[in-house]
Amino acid sequence: MHAATFAGLFLIGQKSFPQGKLWWQLHLALIVYGVVMELLQMQTGYRSMEAWDLVADLSGQLLGHFLLFFRGKVLKGDSRD
Repeated sequence: MHAATFAGLFLIGQKSFPQGKLWWQLHLALIVYGVVMELLQMQTGYRSMEAWDLVADLSGQLLGHFLLFFRGKVLKGDSRD
């Protein structure tokens, strides 16, 4: 669930940076968001902070980035075979 959510957040967020020059800022913002959410969950008393959730968040961001890269390759017809 985390990976799919963060892939979606990355894909939506990348619309703010269509040229891809500032995607590192998007990645950083999503990392900070994930950490803050985990810290807030820890404060609730009925949820706990999970390191694996952060790993899933990062995996989702990478998945979103990969999907954009792959989509660009497919749309441009770039094949090196």
